[in-house]
Amino acid sequence: YKGIFRRLIVEHILFQLVKKGITLRALFHLMDKRSFGYVTVEVFRQVLLTQGIKDDEVTALMDFVDIPGGKIRYRDLFDLSRRAADDECDPLGNESMRSIMPQFDQRRTIVSVVCITRHGARFPLKTFPTVTHWPVRPEFWERYGGKLTPTGVIQHEELGRTLAWRYV
Repeated sequence: YKGIFRRLIVEHILFQLVKKGITLRALFHLMDKRSFGYVTVEVFRQVLLTQGIKDDEVTALMDFVDIPGGKIRYRDLFDLSRRAADDECDPLGNESMRSIMPQFDQRRTIVSVVCITRHGARFPLKTFPTVTHWPVRPEFWERYGGKLTPTGVIQHEELGRTLAWRYV
């Protein structure tokens, strides 16, 4: 029954947070102000209590999280929540995170995406005296020097389609 209890307590706490519009990542960021990747047990308990989670529920959750040296790592919490969300069915008939999370995901909106890429294939900026396979006329270099090649244009169009498919 330990696995069922773990899943129920994790689902219950995550459901309480989701109802408030709080993700596990946002909660951990709230706790881990200096981005260490872990928080102390005291900070973890205090933040969950301020979010309306009952003390005995926090204690039960902490029984399932590995706490080496009094520190709770984000990865441990994430793995624990992932295991609860991935469980196919609940033998007790409770609503699972799998059915709750799609409703939450539909409310989230991406405001912006920052994509850092290297340029696609492009012509060199200038001619090189020892390279004979590039044109030597100055008109070519004025018009095409440093600009994308036809292959580079295709690469950027494919990148744009991929980003649009993923984020729009």
